[in-house]
Amino acid sequence: MTIQCSFLDVGQGNAQIILLGRRHAIVIDTGPAYKNNDLNICLRILLEQQIQWIDALILTHDHDDHTGGAREILQEFRGRINSIYFTDGDNYDFLKDFKPIVYPLLKDSISNTICKRLSAPGIIYKNDTSSIELLYPASKDFKRSQEISDYNYAAGILLLTHFNHKILFTSDAPYSAFEKIYSERGVLQVSFITVPHHGGDINATPEQLHTLYSSFINSAYAVISVGTLNSYKHPKVDVVKAISEQGIELFCTQITSLCCPNCYLETWRSERGNLGLNNSLSTMKLDRGHSNNQTSSRNIACSGTIIVTITSHDILIENLDLLRENKCKLLSICKSESLPCYVQNEQAIS
Repeated sequence: MTIQCSFLDVGQGNAQIILLGRRHAIVIDTGPAYKNNDLNICLRILLEQQIQWIDALILTHDHDDHTGGAREILQEFRGRINSIYFTDGDNYDFLKDFKPIVYPLLKDSISNTICKRLSAPGIIYKNDTSSIELLYPASKDFKRSQEISDYNYAAGILLLTHFNHKILFTSDAPYSAFEKIYSERGVLQVSFITVPHHGGDINATPEQLHTLYSSFINSAYAVISVGTLNSYKHPKVDVVKAISEQGIELFCTQITSLCCPNCYLETWRSERGNLGLNNSLSTMKLDRGHSNNQTSSRNIACSGTIIVTITSHDILIENLDLLRENKCKLLSICKSESLPCYVQNEQAIS
């Protein structure tokens, strides 16, 4: 059995779709809601793929850039979602469309959908060849997040296993979460990792970031889901450095000023290559923020949506050679050494 995991280009936000075959899918976060009634990217892809049933909708924590698109998906797939998983929080207003009292939603039926709070590590989804395991948080982590009023400390860390291949979804979890996981189960050997908090601050020193990617996690590839025009200066230099120093091949969904600090970003919009943008928020057309100056450019794809196919033997990255070619072209345009230029031609991990 083959599955496909898409790391979606949703701008400054986070969303992944796992296609299970036979028009079934799992959704991990939904990205932000968009203004002007634009269709959420996550929902658009589900409809384009003619998905009929969502086996699990997993909302890792209560921040709009991860859950903003959930309302549309719930409305479109009402009665066709097997389970909704979510962590603690106060703003899951979209669930009120299904039941007036949101908490607790343990084992309550909502339009044939089971809603469960992610409150203890363990397997939350399983079929004949695949499983999704919640590694973090536990109940005491919820309490801490409430005490310090930071939902990132209750952000869910998920491990997808398909045959012998693994992908780690890290949401916005802090460094302490990975430290805890390492103390309980040792090194996480995975093929892919989503970089926590869009490559931003996870309350870690540069030394701790080095430890995270050299000792806690062993991965071949990393993906940063980030928006060109983000006010948080994501991704951070120290994060990119820590990842690159371990030889982890890094892809960002959209380009930011970190990679191209001294150039006009619009140059990259037209030079980025022939990657399709049908599954991305990024556009080939001029896209501005609130002003017309060159620093307000937004939604310029770097890698765009990353599509990974997992078989029983291999993990294959769609357009891998083209992704690498575009990254090298970016470096030549920007004359930047922020990201390494990969020239390998191997497209599979055995």
